[in-house]
Amino acid sequence: LMVRMGARMADGIQLSDFTVEMMPDAMENVRAGLANRDEPTDDFRVGNFWAFHIKEDRDTAMYEARRELIWRGAIAAKYEHEIRAFCHDDQEVEIVIDNYMNFLKAFWTRSGKIDGVPGDLVNRLITGMSSTGDMKDLDQEIERFQQFKTAGLTELSLRLFDNPMDGLKIIGQHVVPAMRG
Repeated sequence: LMVRMGARMADGIQLSDFTVEMMPDAMENVRAGLANRDEPTDDFRVGNFWAFHIKEDRDTAMYEARRELIWRGAIAAKYEHEIRAFCHDDQEVEIVIDNYMNFLKAFWTRSGKIDGVPGDLVNRLITGMSSTGDMKDLDQEIERFQQFKTAGLTELSLRLFDNPMDGLKIIGQHVVPAMRG
């Protein structure tokens, strides 16, 4: 986890698509790496990239999240153990892995249609691996961001997709004030 830059160790690490549930193992690895540093640090930063699909319109948000689902780390890398957290059983994990190209097709065709994967499974993957929904879902997403903070994150980079200025407005008016408080 640590990158040696000359004689000095990095002052932080950037994760991507780590869920709250993945943070304890990640932080254990960070602590193990920090224990091996020659020079201790008081301000080691731990960040995470996270997909933010909160829109005024829920259907628009869900379309965008389905279209971009292939790029969530567990699916892109076919990490069965990470996908399993959102599946009812191993058969559903196999469905996700077996339909990898259909997730990709949903992106490259811009259709957001993931053939071969039941809609409720797609929705569980979206809910578990991103912040998605409309303004009624924002409070539960802010709670998730608080859970990330409690788990050890010092930064959360929210990835915006279509109409990024609308997303920035939501973040500026709702997320930033809630995280400061």
